[in-house]
Amino acid sequence: MKRKKKAGNEIEKAKETAFHFLSYRPRSVEEVRRKLKEKGFSPPTIKRTLTRIKELGYLNDGDYAYMLACSSIENKQWGIVRIYNALVNRGISQEIIAQTIAKIKEEYDIIQIARQALETKFSYLSSHQHADEKIRNKVINYLRRKGFSWNTIFSVIKSSADCT
Repeated sequence: MKRKKKAGNEIEKAKETAFHFLSYRPRSVEEVRRKLKEKGFSPPTIKRTLTRIKELGYLNDGDYAYMLACSSIENKQWGIVRIYNALVNRGISQEIIAQTIAKIKEEYDIIQIARQALETKFSYLSSHQHADEKIRNKVINYLRRKGFSWNTIFSVIKSSADCT
């Protein structure tokens, strides 16, 4: 009886820790798992805690991945590569990442997002200055860091060169 009470108490402490961690911002299941492990909870306690929190609807990697992807595009003007890496780093499964990226590609014009990122960063440049090799390299490197593919970068540079 005492052992069962102790296990139940540990699960309650683990849930409190998880809810406190989730109170700052949404998290992935893996992020919460890492936090609980860092706090010294046993693997069975972590598993039971995560199961219960998922049942309650506080953890959903699919929703979390989609929200993070949309926010990254809209607020940070990130490309698909950078979003992919952010999701991997947060422990999202490859299946959920693939679904999220497919959905994002349907809903957003990635080339337009890259153009907006370029205009935000290099608003002082005229379109004919993009032809300068040094500036073009800066533009390419910037868009690569933002996570845009070579095809997207090529399309953006080509369209800005066509504007001259």
